[in-house]
Formats: sequence, structure tokens, C-alpha cells
Amino acid sequence: MQQWRVEEPQSIELEGVRRLEVRMVSGRVDVVGRTEDAESGAAHVEVSRLEGPLTVTLDDDGTLQIVHEKLTWGGIFDWLSGRRTEAVVAVSVPTTCPVRLGVVSADAVVSEIVAEQTEVKSVSGDVTLDHVRSSVRAKTVSGDLETRRVTGALDFETVSGELAIAGGRTSRLVAKTVSGDLMLDVDVDSGSKVDLKTVSGDVTLRVGAESGFEVDVSSTSGRLESAFEALHVNKKPGRTTMSGRVGAADGRLKVTTVSGDVVLLARVPR
Repeated sequence: MQQWRVEEPQSIELEGVRRLEVRMVSGRVDVVGRTEDAESGAAHVEVSRLEGPLTVTLDDDGTLQIVHEKLTWGGIFDWLSGRRTEAVVAVSVPTTCPVRLGVVSADAVVSEIVAEQTEVKSVSGDVTLDHVRSSVRAKTVSGDLETRRVTGALDFETVSGELAIAGGRTSRLVAKTVSGDLMLDVDVDSGSKVDLKTVSGDVTLRVGAESGFEVDVSSTSGRLESAFEALHVNKKPGRTTMSGRVGAADGRLKVTTVSGDVVLLARVPR
């Protein structure tokens, strides 16, 4: 095992990296995957600003950890400290590295990763995933999650954070919010499951016009709209539903809100 206690701006070069785990309080972390480093496991850590020490560890199994001291993965949502703690860190790793990222009041960008799983926990920091091919699990309190050109299954849970998906393709999309909005523009694989739940958050979903779903949308008081003519809205006291079959109906689309509005849009091929 190799270990560094970082107390000032510093650069670290490593070999044999197979996985990445980051836990940070305040600041920013940028993670980028590099295809040319996949075989050697080469990685580079650049700490450009720092208040409060970081520990950088490379375990014998190839796990690279970059951690603000005393911040555990299980304690991300329980972090309380009177100390001033902040870091700005840039990390390049092999593109095949699974990434596990936990931030408290820190923003993060993860890009160019092609791995089995990417896991995110955020209290109030915003997280962006760009050009990631991976199964993604994300949980936030008030932090927003934005994905761009992400391919893979996505599970998202938040209290007031927003989820924005811009492009990409998914084989499974499950999102649950209280007041956060869901703004989703994504291609969905044939036979996939899409399950979206909010209390007061609005849902806007745009999928390809050729998509096939068995649709079940319901809301207590929210407005329901659809660009798919095959869907029918049924209003009853205390509940409005929208249902029907779209295309081959080989997938399942379920949306549930209390007061949030729901809009389903069709992307017309160019």
C-alpha cells in the first residue's frame, strides 16, 4: 500500500490504479478517464487548492482513495464539522475505472469513464457526468445531477435536487424526488423500464417518437400532457391518470406525482 498525507498543493503520479474512490468536503473534483492509461493503470492526482489535509492511498488491490480525513463513505450524509475544509482536485485515471464519489458542498465532474458502475453521493454539491458508459447510482439531498451523453442504467434518489439528462441512452431509468424536478431527454432501449416518482417536482420526459411503452401516469393534482396521441387522460376527483400503449409497447413507463406536472414529449427523427 502507498499513502500520502497532502497538506498543500501537490501532484502525485501513480501506477496500477483499477478503481477510484473520492470523498471530499467543499471545493471541486474533476475526474477524467484516459484510454491510453487502461493497460498500465497510470493515474495523476493534482491538488491545486487545499484547506484541511487530504489522504491519498493506493491499496494493493488497485483502489485509489482520495479522502478528506475522517469523512467515511457511510457518513457522507451525516457530516458535521466546525473546521474549514476545502480542496480543488483533478484526477485522471484509466477509462475503465469504476468510480465511487462522495461530496459534501463540493461540485464534481466525471467524464470519459467506461466501467461497470459509477456511484455518487452528494449532500449539496452539484454533480455532472459527461460521456460516461456505466451503470449509475446517485443519491443526493439538495445537490443536482446532470448527465450528458451517458449510456447505461440510471438510479437516482434525492430530496430537493434536480435531475437533468441531456442525450445518451438508458436500459433502465429509475428516479425518485420530493421537490426536485426531472428534466429528461434520452433514448430508451427496447424493453426497458422507466419509473419516475415525485411529490411536488415536475417531470418532463422526451424520448424518441419510435419508442415503445406501456404507459401508466398518475397525479393527485398535477397537470398531465403528452405528445403521443395513443395516450388518454382520465380525470377523476383527487386523481388524474394518463395511460395507453405507445409503439410496440415492449417497455414500461410509469410516472407518479402528487402535485407535480408531467409532460411527455416525442423527439422526431431528423
